[in-house]
Amino acid sequence: MEKHGSGNLQQWEAILRWHQHYEVDDILSTHVQDFMQPPATPIQVPQVNREHKQDSPPSNPEQDIKTQPSKLNLRACDSLGALARYMEQIPCGLKHPGNNFVFADGHPDADLMVIGEAPGEQENREQKPFVGRSGLLLDQMLAAIGLSRHEPDPKKAVYITNVVPWRPPGNRKPSTVETELFRESVFRHIALQSPKCILAMGGSAATVLLNESTGITRLRGNLRMMQFDGHHVGVIATFHPAYLLRNPLAKREAYADLRTTQKHLATDNTIAP
Repeated sequence: MEKHGSGNLQQWEAILRWHQHYEVDDILSTHVQDFMQPPATPIQVPQVNREHKQDSPPSNPEQDIKTQPSKLNLRACDSLGALARYMEQIPCGLKHPGNNFVFADGHPDADLMVIGEAPGEQENREQKPFVGRSGLLLDQMLAAIGLSRHEPDPKKAVYITNVVPWRPPGNRKPSTVETELFRESVFRHIALQSPKCILAMGGSAATVLLNESTGITRLRGNLRMMQFDGHHVGVIATFHPAYLLRNPLAKREAYADLRTTQKHLATDNTIAP
């Protein structure tokens, strides 16, 4: 009993530290997890039976594409795996030896889709989006509203990707030319994953998704109803975690954006065309 009580106390201390770090004075969720530590037993994300969402990339994508040229057509991509193969073959100056293709992470049926800008050095090594310092901060932010990329329940899970799947040199922001190369693929990605809400993290992601270039400080915070390749979804733009690490004063605004996201996910409203 004493050991169990100590664990609960550590959980509350962890989430309290996070709220103090963000300079907020209320708790979004009564369900508290120790987001500073990984789970003792890794949670296995369940396999989804819907064929249009599940299709593992082949071991040799180039050979597969050569034998199935019709699948080079974006509209023919009817699964996430097919889309990954398609995107990996898009001619891009960022493709070179040592630069890995980074597609997505999390639950493919999650209600929330997080779209960042491009992979960084750590993401390039692990071939997963948001796994470095920015990824740790993102996981903490999501935990504050009861969500996790490791959660098996789609209502509590997150699906994470980037606009550009290749790391730009020096971890710089992707250029307009680079984001334009993948714009239509991102829209197809959204349609295939079919989220209820999108959290666009960073100016590049917000510009692509909202089709505006007024800057993230003006675009952030508001829920906008958008349509991507026939799928209607609410989009909320916010600061990229990397920006928050450099500018901690912006964390209060990011927290407000999380609350907007949480409220939209909690609604039962269907987005009208």
